[in-house]
Amino acid sequence: MAKSKKTSNNKNKIKKSAQTNIKIGNTSLSNDMSKAIKCILVVVILFVFMYGITVLILKNSPYEYTKEDVETSIQYDEILAGTSFQKKDSEYFVLFYHTDGDNQYMNLLSDYQAKEEHLPIYYVDLDNKMNHSVISEESNSEASNASELKIKDATLIKFKDGKIEEYIEDASKISEVLSS
Repeated sequence: MAKSKKTSNNKNKIKKSAQTNIKIGNTSLSNDMSKAIKCILVVVILFVFMYGITVLILKNSPYEYTKEDVETSIQYDEILAGTSFQKKDSEYFVLFYHTDGDNQYMNLLSDYQAKEEHLPIYYVDLDNKMNHSVISEESNSEASNASELKIKDATLIKFKDGKIEEYIEDASKISEVLSS
């Protein structure tokens, strides 16, 4: 009987320790949950606090943003050098020049376009990095496509049916052609 009493005492102790372990396990689980909830609450409170500060600063800001209505327009006159052979017009001019500097060629373009009757004219900005491939020490007036095109300095090219008809490099001749 002594053995059975000891065995039942051992069984009771094992049950109590198992129940204690379960309680300890539940307590650690609930501690983890409370830590996660506290962390989430801190993040939410910080977010609300920062949002409130931002709203206050923007309301009290001396600078006010006003959106201006700007009419957007697309200009088709400036082209890339690679498209100079591909325009839909059967006959047209393309003026290649450096836009950084004097406005001599812009003035010529404006005056030419103001005429009642004129051929379409496009211009290529040689200062644009996309057009640097055509800049060369020697010009090629016999180019049959954009990859063969070489421009030395300001040049006016008259295209007819996608081929070079006139190739003018002299500034005074360019001025003369566009002025007449």
